[in-house]
Amino acid sequence: MDKDKKDNHYYKGRYRIPSSRLKNWDYLRKSSYFITICTKNMIPAFGCVTKNKMELNKLGLYVDQSIEGIKIHKKNINIINHIVMPNHVHILLFLNNPHQPKIINRFGPLIPESLSALINHFKGRITKYAQKEKLFWPDWQDRFHDKIIKDKKSFDFINQYISNNPLTWKDDRYFRK
Repeated sequence: MDKDKKDNHYYKGRYRIPSSRLKNWDYLRKSSYFITICTKNMIPAFGCVTKNKMELNKLGLYVDQSIEGIKIHKKNINIINHIVMPNHVHILLFLNNPHQPKIINRFGPLIPESLSALINHFKGRITKYAQKEKLFWPDWQDRFHDKIIKDKKSFDFINQYISNNPLTWKDDRYFRK
């Protein structure tokens, strides 16, 4: 039997890492999400935290403006809070897609209006800008981290965490010297 047909980790003869997305969750589904996107190897690229305040460099300002632009250009996305840190971005958002049957996507093109499509577009936009402007750019870490927010307590905690991220930077798990 052909290896591609018997092993779910292969597609067209190439090994694919299993998805980190929650199994059986529809990422087109109307819900609140906490997203973290990191630079490759956690290398700082967006500025620095000075006196408990995030000071964005040119690329960091563009990242911040791009997140703000999502509010304007994507009618199905409500950005509730976000922070651009030296080596990562946190976004608290509400995905507001109309109900539709779950679409199964196994190694194919991204599903339009899905969370993955949004993040893929965002990452590509930042990379293209950094290259065009010839800015230092270590690239994005593969994938992104998401948390589906299911209750008000979690929502409030995450919202506060994002707002306070520069204040607690030296104790943050993403902090690197």
